[in-house]
Amino acid sequence: MHILSTKSRLQGSCAAAVLGFLLAPAHAADPACQPGWQEGANYTIGQLAAYLGHNYSAKVNHTAYVGAGWTPRDTPTLWQDLGLCSSAVVPTQPPPAPTPIPTVTPLPTQPPATPLPSSTPRPIATPAPTGTPVPSSVPTTPPPVPTAPPGNCQAAAWVAGTAYGTGQRVTVNGTVYIAKWWTQGDNPADAGQWGPWQIASDCLVQPTVVPTPAPADFSGLVISEIATSNAPADGAWLEIYNRGDTAYPLGGASVRTRSSYNCLPPCPLNQFVIPAGTVVPAQGFLVIAATTDPQPYNSAQLVYANDVYSYPQWGSSGFVELVSSAGTTIDFVRFGDEATPPNTPAAWAGSNVPYLPTGQSGTGKALVRPFPLQPDTHSAADWKLIPFSTPGGPNDVLPTAIDSDDDGIPDNAKLPGGSYNGINYYALGARQGKRDLFIQIDWMQGSDPAVTPRREALQKVVAAFASHNIAVHFDVGPLFNPNVYPADFNLGGGRQIPFSLCSSLDAASSDSCKSLFDSKQFMDLRRRQTFHYALFGNSQNTDGGGGSSGRAEMPGNDFIVTLGGWGLNTADSTSTQMLINFQAGTLMHELGHNLGLFHGGNDGINNKPNYVSVMNYLFQIQGVGNDVMRDDAVQRYYALKGFGPYRDRCGMRYDACDPDMRIDYSDGGSMPLDKNALQESKLLGRGAYANVYADWNGNYLSDLAAYSYDVDIETSDTVIRDYNDWAGLLLPFARYGSVLHGTQRNRSTVPVPVLNPVLSDRQPVADEQPLPQWAIQPAH
Repeated sequence: MHILSTKSRLQGSCAAAVLGFLLAPAHAADPACQPGWQEGANYTIGQLAAYLGHNYSAKVNHTAYVGAGWTPRDTPTLWQDLGLCSSAVVPTQPPPAPTPIPTVTPLPTQPPATPLPSSTPRPIATPAPTGTPVPSSVPTTPPPVPTAPPGNCQAAAWVAGTAYGTGQRVTVNGTVYIAKWWTQGDNPADAGQWGPWQIASDCLVQPTVVPTPAPADFSGLVISEIATSNAPADGAWLEIYNRGDTAYPLGGASVRTRSSYNCLPPCPLNQFVIPAGTVVPAQGFLVIAATTDPQPYNSAQLVYANDVYSYPQWGSSGFVELVSSAGTTIDFVRFGDEATPPNTPAAWAGSNVPYLPTGQSGTGKALVRPFPLQPDTHSAADWKLIPFSTPGGPNDVLPTAIDSDDDGIPDNAKLPGGSYNGINYYALGARQGKRDLFIQIDWMQGSDPAVTPRREALQKVVAAFASHNIAVHFDVGPLFNPNVYPADFNLGGGRQIPFSLCSSLDAASSDSCKSLFDSKQFMDLRRRQTFHYALFGNSQNTDGGGGSSGRAEMPGNDFIVTLGGWGLNTADSTSTQMLINFQAGTLMHELGHNLGLFHGGNDGINNKPNYVSVMNYLFQIQGVGNDVMRDDAVQRYYALKGFGPYRDRCGMRYDACDPDMRIDYSDGGSMPLDKNALQESKLLGRGAYANVYADWNGNYLSDLAAYSYDVDIETSDTVIRDYNDWAGLLLPFARYGSVLHGTQRNRSTVPVPVLNPVLSDRQPVADEQPLPQWAIQPAH
């Protein structure tokens, strides 16, 4: 309550300050206003600009990306306020509404657009001498915009808390928008070109204006990025950029590469025909990726090719050619020792780009046209190899970029004015010198409180990681704050989705269960290599009843939390605390699988009493205890064995009913437990208070002599061991060959190959069993 009341006071004072400023008269003694701040312009340190009657000085070099809302007033990390100036300079766009907390850097509502700054020249590529004919599918004379019935443009004002379905219309600042899919909390004015809203063209102020004709050639389209491929048969992905001001229909065009699957050199050529209806937005991107997934999810940002005999492939050598439906070259790049010529000879000149790295040395890298784009010379000089690929966004990574803290985010993206793939991670809370972990969460509608993330549960997880210098950044969108504000876990991405009885990590939805990937397809592609994706669902049982608490890829980037049907509620303070702790423990448990942890740390042995970690079922929802020198942790073992009065939701010290319940991963500090020589007085080997012992055999006596007893029935191993989870966490899931294309070994499973989050967004899944019935207590 104190936090909320403080926030309310801040909101009130901020609003009053802005109102007072807008009503204040100009003073003759104030200095003259500098040139007005402009969205899309590049600014250097010390450069002056005026905004809303104030002069500002740029603190750092940066670009005011279109749509980002980085106005001087709202970005104190980028601008210093020099005070009032003598004449108000009108900004180039209407000022955004004041945000509740004036220090916040507003971000575009997910999925944000990443347009090229308007101040950066967009040179047009030199067309091949032979010319590129217009595809027959593109009309040379576009029809006029149809006139809609007058009533169709009288839409109600958009309301942040209202859910809108596909095709519904709303009005914001006099403009009518149409919902492209189900949405809630996404401001249409901030949605961007990949967001859930589009302007209703039939309600424009000048309905007689006809749209700009499609380009007479393809000179605005370029191949902008080619990802390195770990092994030729895995396929790869490429990115196409439209630097023009008009969206371009690309259906019927094709991508040519050399096959590397099940063939001897010289291998045949592959040709993937781009599906009808595929469009590259103006100043936007389209990624085409190979995948072995038989049912991939395409989106406006990403189109999959899943036929191994036609999808894009290359290794250290190869070529990529974008071909129009008429058979002429739109763009071409060749590397290594490949000798295939383009369909249009003038589309490539000179020597090849050098060999691309493969294997571990090539993981996560890409061959790119650096941004801002330079004139196209159709040669190797146009291309650079960068250490961090940027699918679906601007190639804003330098060839010298590093990730010194090993979290998958380049160091420079954690500085004011920096970015990675067009995302301002500094504004989202990332900082140099600290490992950053981002998780986007979607949650379901529903009356069961377990399907809605609790703020307190998220804060518990944040606190657990913070003590190990890892900053966790959750994104639940507008759940706690309608405005983008990291302190309230709103990074502009998370959203509420329709209720479903059952959720799964299967490749596709079935009649009985909704796949996580059905909702993840709306996640901004630019986040795929840095953000984990989580879904708070209801259940994994088709009847919606209580069962397994969650499931996760291991290692990977996707997981579900399914606590519906467990009888959790907010009827009183104890019940509410239990809900918070169950969510916190399960969230950290499933995230741990994403980070490479098994139920036994580095092995699959569950319920080891000396492995004090939320990854262990003993401690997932009841906490790890708050004092290792007492029997806090061992009480969870007693509950499993049925010793004493501990088998109850509120039967242990610092358990789920206690606001001080602690969640943690293990630091590996427990001693090994030899089942043939157990010593009760040593407890877990982390020290013990006087008269405190571990009653391993449940005889309610302190046995002085060592004895033999099977404390763990899940393995025949004589000795069971602890593991240092914190030292083994794998944060940059898209940066390791062992995660992307290698194998992960578990003593209880066979090696399984793992592909990357662009080529194949599905990784091996950790097996989960329902927790004990006394813990679940499903509602009846």
